[in-house]
Amino acid sequence: MKSMMSSMNHNMAGTTDHHFASLMSMHHQSGIDMVKAYLPQAKEPEIKAMAQKIMDEQQKEKQELDAWLQKHPQ
Repeated sequence: MKSMMSSMNHNMAGTTDHHFASLMSMHHQSGIDMVKAYLPQAKEPEIKAMAQKIMDEQQKEKQELDAWLQKHPQ
C-alpha cells in the first residue's frame, strides 16, 4: 500500500482522462501485487479464488489502460 500511495503522487500535467488512466493503472498494479503477496499464504479456497479472479481482471484492465496511455501520451 505504501508503494502504491507514493507512486500515485505523479506529474499532474495532461488531461483528466490521462490522469484517470494513469492512476487507475497504478491502482490496478497495487491490487495485482497484493494478490501475488496473498496467494502463497492463502488458506480459504473461496477467498483464494476471489483473489485470483481479481488479479486476472485487473491484469486485463491494466493492459487496456496502459495501451490507451501509449496511444495518448501527455
